[in-house]
Amino acid sequence: MGHSFLEKETLYNQNPYCHWCKKLMHLYRAGDIKQYEQIPDDAATVEHIYPHGSKQRNWYKSHHIRSPIVLACLKCNGERGCMPYEKFKEKMNGI
Repeated sequence: MGHSFLEKETLYNQNPYCHWCKKLMHLYRAGDIKQYEQIPDDAATVEHIYPHGSKQRNWYKSHHIRSPIVLACLKCNGERGCMPYEKFKEKMNGI
């Protein structure tokens, strides 16, 4: 299930900084970026705390509860991929 722009905007208004790198993100609406343009690395994206297929995420799904989300910039969200939360947190903290 996708996330609505309103949901993303609400999270952005609470904290416009990337969950991982703490850089200021930009919230783009559909149509802000032309079809032939590349989406900027600072674009705010929905980041699932528990990646698809993880035990934690499956638990939320089996109980019909939405798993926790935050916003992350496109660059960090792409780098994390399906890496577990704690492992990526260590990577970002240089541990």
